[in-house]
Order: sequence, then structure tokens, then C-alpha cells
Amino acid sequence: MKKSFPYKLITSDEALSDYEKLRSYKESKMGFSFIGNKATDYFFYPHRIKVRTYSRRYSKFEAWNDPEHREKIRRFAKRISKSGEYNDSDLRSAMQLLYGSVNQFKPSNAVAIYRRFKPKRVLDFSAGWGGRCLAAMALDIDYTGIDSNKKLKEPYRKMVEYYPSNAKVQMIFQRSEIVDFSKLGYYDMIFTSPPYEMLEKYEGMKDYVDKFYEEFFIPVINGSYQYLASSGILALNMPNEMYQVMKTLTNSKIRRIKMPLQNRFQEDKKV
Repeated sequence: MKKSFPYKLITSDEALSDYEKLRSYKESKMGFSFIGNKATDYFFYPHRIKVRTYSRRYSKFEAWNDPEHREKIRRFAKRISKSGEYNDSDLRSAMQLLYGSVNQFKPSNAVAIYRRFKPKRVLDFSAGWGGRCLAAMALDIDYTGIDSNKKLKEPYRKMVEYYPSNAKVQMIFQRSEIVDFSKLGYYDMIFTSPPYEMLEKYEGMKDYVDKFYEEFFIPVINGSYQYLASSGILALNMPNEMYQVMKTLTNSKIRRIKMPLQNRFQEDKKV
């Protein structure tokens, strides 16, 4: 029986073709398109599977490399398979259900946001799995990303080098709460997806216990917003609990844009 992890098999040509589709993507409303996912997964998927959700003891990668859990995954994959014989996609779906899902921000939805608000330079203080960076590259928008996970330095470097773009991309690998935002220069959009409080545990991320808002969210929002261009946009992808906290931090009018509802536990879809 197969013992190697059932990675998504994406060729370099498929990734590049997916990126070119993203460059041509014209939507300014968020939807369900998977365009751009292969382009980011080509570099970031091996890292996403190593992240634990707070409700699970194992990441998907850890579970697969444990013989007892691997057999559990196989049994579950067989149950959910429509044919009775499971394949790699069924194994990945089984792991999504058993060990939680760590999804990326869809590059297609990031493109839609950029097309809607037309920024010239974006700050992303929780850069994550590259979706917003890739979208900025696709539209030739300058991008500064910050992330505490130093293991993502190489995937970002390779992604920026591989896909053609006129965007200037700067990556900073340290905790956002200690970044000096005054030294980042001009940016007219803050666009990010902050860690969902205690939902996911990322490498390099401090364990805030009960002080997530006091030690991370509020200081970073205040620090980055202070240097946002006067006509700039602050756009945050966050659950309602964080939105309620956000309302207490500003006197400005806040507009809500609902994300399309998506099954968090399925990611193997055709574009």
C-alpha cells in the first residue's frame, strides 16, 4: 500500500498556465473560481499540510506518517469514495474531514478585490499561503507581505521568480506586531486575512493564549492603519467575532462584503 503522502501532482507548466489564466481573470466580485489555486499550491501546498488546527492533535502530514492514523485515513477514504476504491483525491478529502482544513485565500477572489478597489501598493501583514501576493503579481500591483513563518521564505522567493510580473514584491519574515510600519513606505491598501484567533496554529506564530486581541490584532491594526494613505482602503477577511472587535477600533464607517460560502473540507476541484 502507498506510504508516501498523496500530494497534489501539479506540473510547472500547469502552474504557469493557471497563473496566466489568473492574469486574464476579469471578475470584480468574489465567487467560487479555483483559478490561481494550482499556481500557489505548486509552491505552498507541502507547507499547508503541516499546519495543525487548534481542535486537532495532528496535522495532515503528521497523521499520514503515523501508521495507525494512516490506516484510519484509508478506511475513511474508502467510505467516502463513490466507486468503492479510493484514490489520492479521496485520501486528501478524508484528511480534510479528520484533521481539519487549512485553506488559502483564493487568488481569484484577491484579484476581484484588487480590481474593485484599484490599489497601487498593497500591505499584507498576514501573508500566509501566497494567494494575495500572487493576485497582486498577476495585476502588476506592488506588494509588501509580512509573515512570521520563516519556512515560507523559500516558497515565496521561488514563486516571485517563477511567474512573470512587473510588480515589486517585498517579503518580511517576522511577527507583524514588532514590525515598524513607518519604514515600509507608501501603501494605499491593507489587505490581509488575519489568523482566525485560535482556529489555526502556524509555524513561527506566537501562542497568544487569551491575549490574541491585546497582543496581536489590535496593535497590528493600529500600527499599520496609522501609515495607510489618507484615501486608502483597509480590507480584512475575518469572522464575525473579529469584526465586532474591529468596530470598536475605528470611528470610520465599515462596509461588510460577504465571502461566498464554501465547503471548507473540500479543495480538490476542477478549475
